[in-house]
Amino acid sequence: MHRSIVVVAALALSTACSKEEAPAAAPAATTAAATAAAPAAPAAPAAAAAPAPMGGDHAEHAASAATRDQVDADGVVRRGAKLSPDVELVTVSAAVKRGKELNGKKIKLHGKVSDVCTKMGCWFVVQGDKPEDTIRISTKSHSIFVPMKAVGYTATVEGTLSLRVLSKEAAQHYEDERQLKEGEQKKVITGDVDEIFIDVAGLEMKQG
Repeated sequence: MHRSIVVVAALALSTACSKEEAPAAAPAATTAAATAAAPAAPAAPAAAAAPAPMGGDHAEHAASAATRDQVDADGVVRRGAKLSPDVELVTVSAAVKRGKELNGKKIKLHGKVSDVCTKMGCWFVVQGDKPEDTIRISTKSHSIFVPMKAVGYTATVEGTLSLRVLSKEAAQHYEDERQLKEGEQKKVITGDVDEIFIDVAGLEMKQG
């Protein structure tokens, strides 16, 4: 089972300084010792922000999702930018095996859709030769939507691959949104999960 990768944003801390009115100057003949300023208190460590729910606010993006079922005349679902001919094409299983090498790199990925978000179609998962070889596809801007009936479609996606850790809560969010297969029961996520993720810039998918 893949454990998921979560990006945690640090909160910026601001410190305020106050100035005290300087004491009245002593007469010239008086040799008073200067008072040393008290050392500033060390800044508190930055607090980690709670991770935002994965997949964003579905209601906020309802208008964009209205086009999620759009299919071109040739039967291909196309979203985002046109696929580049000069970007390396790799299979899902190859990308899983080369995860550390490809981390942070732009690639084209080819695989079979195994899961789709049942709320808005805002993410999907492609599977490789083995059931455990999976990569989640979505956009950080939550701006690309695909048909929720796309399970079983063949997809080619282009974007930046990254290794990440999902919190238990984020992983459960994804689990709750996926469509259960016949005879399958919803999983209860008990800990953080590693996963491979592609922030997709463009994609093509079709049946078969």
